Amino acid sequence: MTWTVEFTPAARREFDRLDGTIQNRVSHKIDQLELGGPQVSGVIILYAAERLYRVRVGDWRIIFEADFKHRVITIAHIAHRSEAYR
Repeated sequence: MTWTVEFTPAARREFDRLDGTIQNRVSHKIDQLELGGPQVSGVIILYAAERLYRVRVGDWRIIFEADFKHRVITIAHIAHRSEAYR
């Protein structure tokens, strides 16, 4: 079964501001998340209690929440690694 991927308004703005090449790479990883959910290769748990995860895309990070019951991934933040954890 596939997962539904949603963006917070802030994450959507961050995605829209990315360079086209980076957007394509991030889109590819988001497509993988839709197919495999948080079990996709490279996904790391940040805060288990909050169901918060991150996945690397080169120097960029996608931080997201996963709702296993409804199979929904909510992308909360897309940022360069130097700013992703602030």
